[in-house]
Amino acid sequence: MSNGGQVSYPNSNAPEPSGTAWDELTSPLLHTRYDNAKYQMVDSDVLPFWIAEMDFPPAQEIRDAWTDAIASGSIGYVHESLRLREGFATFAKRRWGWDLKLEQMHATRDVYQAVRDALHLFLPENGGHIALHTPNYNGFAVMFSALPQAKVSQLELQQTIAISDGRQTISIDIDYAALEEYFRTASVDVFVLCNPHNPFGRVWSAAELERLAQLCAKYRVAVVSDEIHAPLTHRDATFIPFAPIAAKHGVPCFVTTSASKSWNIPGTKCALLIAAGTAETAILADFPTPINAGFDRFGYLGNLAAFTAGEAWLERAIERIEANQILLRETLDPAIPVSTPNASYLAWLDLRNLGLGDSPTQTLLSQQRIKLADGDVYGRGGQGFARFNVGCAPEMVIEGARRINTAIGRN
Repeated sequence: MSNGGQVSYPNSNAPEPSGTAWDELTSPLLHTRYDNAKYQMVDSDVLPFWIAEMDFPPAQEIRDAWTDAIASGSIGYVHESLRLREGFATFAKRRWGWDLKLEQMHATRDVYQAVRDALHLFLPENGGHIALHTPNYNGFAVMFSALPQAKVSQLELQQTIAISDGRQTISIDIDYAALEEYFRTASVDVFVLCNPHNPFGRVWSAAELERLAQLCAKYRVAVVSDEIHAPLTHRDATFIPFAPIAAKHGVPCFVTTSASKSWNIPGTKCALLIAAGTAETAILADFPTPINAGFDRFGYLGNLAAFTAGEAWLERAIERIEANQILLRETLDPAIPVSTPNASYLAWLDLRNLGLGDSPTQTLLSQQRIKLADGDVYGRGGQGFARFNVGCAPEMVIEGARRINTAIGRN
């Protein structure tokens, strides 16, 4: 390691958000305690950094809402989302300055369902044409599979590796000239935006989103913006919702979001589909919400508690994530290029040219018992890269980085 084998602990006083001792969140204990895919789909000796969920227990306010519902015996269908819509509108105004009307929002099962619904509303009956930048959230491919007649185009982001403070840093940018040329020639119906971006953990700036909106307006391209990681924007960055920008430029747009990722309740089902403009809002007015096929009670209560009472937990989670991102960079050998995220708990690693073979993540799994998310699943531009989830105990971040160093002979 570059610092003589010593790793500092930035923000050493930053606790686990719910107050759990770090030695209660070690990998061996969680393999036995957590009955979830992240831990149960790998062997007990594997450090899992692959699935996008944190190890931190949810906020006490969320757990109290659930236990109160159980104590009251009220576990029936939820038929109205007014309190959730009011809570999110207040949160969005306070957090991002986003003015929302209640009729702009529609509660649904999850972000998968929200994105599929939005695409169905924007695409023509003969299938249409979807475009998105890659590497990008692998779940989009699952969503698109429900639209077998639609054409899907992957437009590769610009990935640049530069030296910063003696370390190799990965950054991403949009090639706007290439994007405009594609819009001009390819008859795209819908562009799918990931804001903040997954897997890079990148917050798009106001200028970048303005430029995207201008191109979409010019070539009559609608936008579906997945903003599920927005609450986890780091303290040195500013999240910009895309919907107000889209409305300003007359771009048809739906936004999807949920508390499920930012407050670590991904196993519950509830999300919001948000209309950007008046035309989309009118569509939502007639959008059906079957009482037995939408969001579930625990997802609804969890989202409501998160947006109305969970910000203190959220701030503690962001502080810990920021510290863990620094720990990862400090511990990884400088030969390994890594992103510097400004949102969420994700980091993007370049494992090419490190002697790890054609499938670096498989090599790390078999040799070092560490599971990262393989860059291949994120589409064009992801081969040889990996996503590392730092939403865990700091000691796990350090051990995971050290195992990667060992694999390349640098430890």
